Amino acid sequence: MKLYHATPADNVGSIVENGLCPNSTDAPTRPIGDYDGGTLQKHGLNGIYAWVAIDDAIEFARYECGGWGVVFEVEADGLDIIDDPEFEGAKFIVVDEPIPATPVWDQYGVYVER
Repeated sequence: MKLYHATPADNVGSIVENGLCPNSTDAPTRPIGDYDGGTLQKHGLNGIYAWVAIDDAIEFARYECGGWGVVFEVEADGLDIIDDPEFEGAKFIVVDEPIPATPVWDQYGVYVER
């Protein structure tokens, strides 16, 4: 199963070199917008947020990644994947170590040729 991770362009070099590094759901983050629903925050999980559809990842990258978003593709077969209740079509890949990822979309065409 392929999943898509959106991130600011500042992270591209590190991700290409080291893979996508997991974050803790206990780390301080913020729900997007006027949010009053479920979240994975404070559930003690380590992993990577991702999208099922590349179009959703692109939309998130455009509007939530500081003005220059990049989308990475992840091969998630064999990994523990749970729903992210914060967004429809979003998943959370439960991992403790970085996983390889390939850039597939770039808002300005610098890292991924359009």
